[in-house]
Amino acid sequence: MKARACAILFVLVSLCGLTAAQVDNCCGIDRQCSTDSQWTDGYFAFQHGQCAAPAQSQASSNAPAQVDNCCFVDRQCHSDVEWTDGYWAYQHGQCPAAAQSPVVVSQRPIIEGAEIFVRRVNNALDWLQRRAPAWYAYVSNGTSKIGQSTLYGASFARLAERATYLSQSHAFRGEGRSVDYMILCSTLIHEASHHYDHAAGLVIVGWAGEIRAEAKQLEFYWDVDPYGEYAAITNLKRGLELEIISMERGWLASQTPREVHERMGLP
Repeated sequence: MKARACAILFVLVSLCGLTAAQVDNCCGIDRQCSTDSQWTDGYFAFQHGQCAAPAQSQASSNAPAQVDNCCFVDRQCHSDVEWTDGYWAYQHGQCPAAAQSPVVVSQRPIIEGAEIFVRRVNNALDWLQRRAPAWYAYVSNGTSKIGQSTLYGASFARLAERATYLSQSHAFRGEGRSVDYMILCSTLIHEASHHYDHAAGLVIVGWAGEIRAEAKQLEFYWDVDPYGEYAAITNLKRGLELEIISMERGWLASQTPREVHERMGLP
């Protein structure tokens, strides 16, 4: 597994160096890169809008329809750090004058399993509701039931039931730590993505559904840990980014689409 990840990273670095003309890398925008590591960091910085030049151009834009930053609402921002802080403050409803839409939640999913399982899932959902209410609504509105899987390493969705079954490795991590809640909740978000796809009538072909689900996980991790406070989450971000790229390019073959369909209860 480690060798495969290294191989993917090597190819990714090579692609970043060969396709710089397509402008998908901060190298050449706000920094000079010479090593593979610098090119890789520049690529991921570009994907998350962390190049200094785009942030500054955003300051000069007067497009109210695209307001997603407190720097347009209640503060003056000049440095990259101030623009970044303004962006995340807006995402978490921390602009005093920002008009934030209320988060509407139908009800919490039914949780079935052993007493300790039910308690841990409820604690994780309580944390999610406090920390990221929009993601809590995403899980609750997309999932009817959360059940305990007998499998150790694989969580999965049963689409006909709108049910998510959590594996032991995801449900029985340490209790009370934010990083463990993040990992458990990211799994619920991943499976909820499949439920939303199914409800929308999307046909899961190849890896399209998995790419969308992992992209949701990645978005969640960036929302709740934007500055890399937790090393485990930083590693998971990078792993998801590489895996999404590998699936898009057809490099990942650890599980066939048929196996995914069978696990979800699809014909």
